[in-house]
Amino acid sequence: MQIITGCTGAAHNFATDDAEINRMILGTSEIVLPTAQQLTAEMNGTNKVRIKAGSLLMQGRLAKTRSSEGYTEVELDSGTIGYYRYDLVVAEYYTTEETTTDTSGNEVTWTKEHIDLKAVKGTPDASQYLEPTITSGDIDSGQVNQMKLWGVKLNGINFDSLVDFRVITSSTALQLVTDAMTGIPEIATKAEADVNTAVTAGELEITNAKDNAIAAIMAAGGIDAYTKAQTDSLISGFKNITSTVINIPVASWDTTALTVTVACAGMTTDTTASSAIVSYDPATKDIFTAAGIFGSAQGDNTITFKCTTIPTAAVAVNVMVIK
Repeated sequence: MQIITGCTGAAHNFATDDAEINRMILGTSEIVLPTAQQLTAEMNGTNKVRIKAGSLLMQGRLAKTRSSEGYTEVELDSGTIGYYRYDLVVAEYYTTEETTTDTSGNEVTWTKEHIDLKAVKGTPDASQYLEPTITSGDIDSGQVNQMKLWGVKLNGINFDSLVDFRVITSSTALQLVTDAMTGIPEIATKAEADVNTAVTAGELEITNAKDNAIAAIMAAGGIDAYTKAQTDSLISGFKNITSTVINIPVASWDTTALTVTVACAGMTTDTTASSAIVSYDPATKDIFTAAGIFGSAQGDNTITFKCTTIPTAAVAVNVMVIK
């Protein structure tokens, strides 16, 4: 293993290292950042496209035209009278082999990386615009990769229209994370509802099974000793499910251990004999969620809850005991 963010006395930081961080923050999509003029395009005549200042991320690699530069001009081949043509303006990653001389006079060959704006020429067609194919490759492996920014349609020798392929991110990394987290409570609520639905269905199946067992016994003409023993064994195997709401005052919490132990009928120390499903009561959902409450231990007719921060008010907790 090699330290990256640290001083080692030798060059050891690579573009791939920063690219990994960028991909973790903003994902692997090829995007235009909401800076400067966001690589906006405008035509300069019929054969030149000006791509204005802005920044892009391609597989985590950052490239930009600075505001002080104004724009980058990309030249297109002239169109053909009587034909339609569809060209693309892309940002292209590629490498070249460079040779330099070190301080000792030795020639050193190294790989130089580039991201340039260029035109990918389409195929002229007498009846339609045909979008050309671009090259997709793995930058970290040194392969050529092209990112579509703009399409340019030429009708004969005349400019027709621009097509915008930019994917512009409108949020900061923090906002992207915040947006993603807003759905968590709804996901938890749906999960709780799914569990409750499954439990209700299970209870109904158990009731039906018991009724069917009794009906079968009655149809057989009564209960003898063997039949009774078999029936008792069958019924004892069914899960017993109870549900209760436990109200916990703020003063009950251990402010050091961040725990509270409360009465809970039916719980045992044996986790194979009993278990619990813990969820918030809708009346105190926000308090429960903010405190990060969860079940942490069980005892004989008790259950222990733990939190990440002491609740700001009394909280109600739904507990479903399964035996």
